[in-house]
Amino acid sequence: MFDILVHLEKQGKLNMTYHFNPLLNTDVIDSPDGKSNWWYYAYYSGGWRENNVFHMDHYPWKEGTTFVVYTTSEDFISDIYEYYREETFRYEENNGAVIILEVRIIKTEETMVFNDITVTPHNLRNDLFHEDVITAIDVIMTLGDLGVISYTLQWYDEISSVDIVRNYFINSIDDDVSFGTCGFVYETVAERFGFDNHIHIPSDT
Repeated sequence: MFDILVHLEKQGKLNMTYHFNPLLNTDVIDSPDGKSNWWYYAYYSGGWRENNVFHMDHYPWKEGTTFVVYTTSEDFISDIYEYYREETFRYEENNGAVIILEVRIIKTEETMVFNDITVTPHNLRNDLFHEDVITAIDVIMTLGDLGVISYTLQWYDEISSVDIVRNYFINSIDDDVSFGTCGFVYETVAERFGFDNHIHIPSDT
């Protein structure tokens, strides 16, 4: 999504200053068209507006996407950047390993909790990403490698009226299997934000 704004800036359609902040591991847009305290929301075909604290330069573009930049409070932006700073510090402290403090799988009849999971890359989508990029689906695949769960994946080109999907979805975890319009979703965020970061980015991207 970040590339969209850079493209518009290069075309002279947007007056924007930005820089990469290594302490946050993200591109920070200082001022789009003179506005401060900006943020964004985006959703794919068939989606809807959802709150998020997701790195905009980690959010993959896909045809049929809606993308909106808006202004918000200074406190909200500060909280997001502090969250990014904590992520970067933890990553460096772990010597470049992605260690998830808590993984919670809410099943039909039980909730499984795993702590301090070191996630390994499986290169499921090396058609999109460089080798060894870790995505959310690697968390489930890592738990499968450890033998603490079983799972299956399923590829979808489209789902119902949504004609642009092109992703793998988790079809089953242990005895719980997706059916109809009921399936597995995921959320990832620091709980202090007070809302779920459930933004319908498929877990393999």
